[in-house]
Amino acid sequence: EKGSDNPFGKKTSPGASQSSGASDASLLNSRAAALFNSGKFAEAAALFEEALRLRPDNKIVQDNLSRAYVELGRNELKANNRTGYQQHFELAANIYIRAKQYK
Repeated sequence: EKGSDNPFGKKTSPGASQSSGASDASLLNSRAAALFNSGKFAEAAALFEEALRLRPDNKIVQDNLSRAYVELGRNELKANNRTGYQQHFELAANIYIRAKQYK
């Protein structure tokens, strides 16, 4: 859905009141989503990481960051860089596991 904090079409529901950290994380996530949608996966991952530092329990940011890592891993695989590929997929898996801990 265009304009969403999530570049993958999932709707987000804003909280009734957001702290400065939450709104900053939301802004970073939105900027990162735009970069992701432009194919700038490394830049997007950096902003998703920053947003996650502000709000480590934010499942949307966790999901977005793991997807950025997956795309980075795919790019590494295409470049025949097996080490980079494995590293990015391990990062994505770690984010997924961390997200499961918050359930």
